[in-house]
Amino acid sequence: MNKKKTVSYLCMMCFAVILLAACNNKKVITEVTGSWAASYDKKTEIISFNEDGSAKYRDKEYESYSLSDGRIVFNGDEKLELKYIKQDNVLVLYEHKTYTLTETNTPGTVIGLWENGKASYEFTTKGQFLEDGVFGGDYTVDEENHKIKLDYEGPFADTEFYYSIENNELKVEYPFKMYPTEKG
Repeated sequence: MNKKKTVSYLCMMCFAVILLAACNNKKVITEVTGSWAASYDKKTEIISFNEDGSAKYRDKEYESYSLSDGRIVFNGDEKLELKYIKQDNVLVLYEHKTYTLTETNTPGTVIGLWENGKASYEFTTKGQFLEDGVFGGDYTVDEENHKIKLDYEGPFADTEFYYSIENNELKVEYPFKMYPTEKG
């Protein structure tokens, strides 16, 4: 009888250890799990979402991430939140960038020259824009939804991005298409 209790006890202990090990190795599989790269270089990883629930974005490691209402929230030393849309095998990631007003504009509007280092947007009162001093076209502003649509001249695809203006800063959430990273 004593042997039966010992064997039963050992079996229960083994089961408990296996159960605890399985719980600690819980995998996080989401619609974005995997490694993602930009369309212009599909071999260089920009962002990754790991099965252990951690993430990496532009060489910065995050302990965890969560998906909610079209936003990815990265948690770590710093918290980062990015808008995203997942379409088939494409992840559209809206990256943040802030531009500073360097020439006068009509207060509270996008009209004027906005700069961030070498990057810039210039919006005119006639509905035309110039990006980085090179790429131009027409633009429209959807103030209700906080969007700007750029209709490029030439071979570039038209782009729509989210924006807000605070004081002399134009805050932009610009879409970048990401594709699964190619190995090799």
